[in-house]
Amino acid sequence: MKTIQEALNYKLIEAIFLDKIDLVEMLLDAGADANAKTEHGTPALFLSATEGKCEILKLFISRGADLNATNKRGETALECLIEEFGFIGPAMNKQSERDWIVWQEARQLASELLLSAGADVDVKDGSGLSLEDKAEMSGKQLIQAYRQRKALSAGVQPRVNNTTSSKGSQM
Repeated sequence: MKTIQEALNYKLIEAIFLDKIDLVEMLLDAGADANAKTEHGTPALFLSATEGKCEILKLFISRGADLNATNKRGETALECLIEEFGFIGPAMNKQSERDWIVWQEARQLASELLLSAGADVDVKDGSGLSLEDKAEMSGKQLIQAYRQRKALSAGVQPRVNNTTSSKGSQM
């Protein structure tokens, strides 16, 4: 038999999948844990971020959920958002292609929300790669752009790495 806390957390995860922000808020108010995990070990914040449920993600951020919580593979939500894992294939029709584009845009917003809230961009995975390394490998400049905006808002001139390689030699 489940405890009340387990039941609340289970319903919280269900509400995320159903994209029911009012229910998520009600469950959090009733005592569901903002750091609850699915039965497979995926944190609620992680799930809302990677599913592109940005309004729910904002709610978890405002409730103090751990921005750097990891799944069973040790990945943070931001790490999964930075890595590409979707593509438009020949089997997709126009509607599914549009849905995929909307989903990717929501994931981009989720990345920006996590970065703005202070998710750790310096965390390294088991192979020693940082999120910035992964972003560069996948051609994304999200983290670099965020750091530049942050530096500019603090009155610091950001470093630009487009004239030298990572070893410091001229390109």
